[in-house]
Amino acid sequence: TSEKAVRAEITAVRADLVTSEKALRADLVASEKAVRADLVASEKAVRADLAALETTLRADMKASEMALRASDAEIRSDLKALEAAMRAGFELVRRDMEILRRDITVKAGGMLVAAVGVILAAIRYMPPRL
Repeated sequence: TSEKAVRAEITAVRADLVTSEKALRADLVASEKAVRADLVASEKAVRADLAALETTLRADMKASEMALRASDAEIRSDLKALEAAMRAGFELVRRDMEILRRDITVKAGGMLVAAVGVILAAIRYMPPRL
């Protein structure tokens, strides 16, 4: 009888083990399904975030490009204005140089006439040579 009791107990333990194994397998399958669902949801959320980030970055890049183009156009117009101002300044310097050249020519001519006059007067009033 004790052998029968041991066998009955072993059979009961085996039945409990089979039941526990089935329960564990069911829990494992349920956990796996839950993890897969979480991964799919996380993947969808990450993809949505990336799409939103991409849209935002594209908009920011477009705005930056437009700002750079505007800045480029502004710089080009400033350079053209600076070039025009420099040309005008150079033209004024050229005019001033032309006036100075004329004045120097007139003064040098006047000094030459005065020098020739002084030399001629000195020759005229020199005592004759004997």
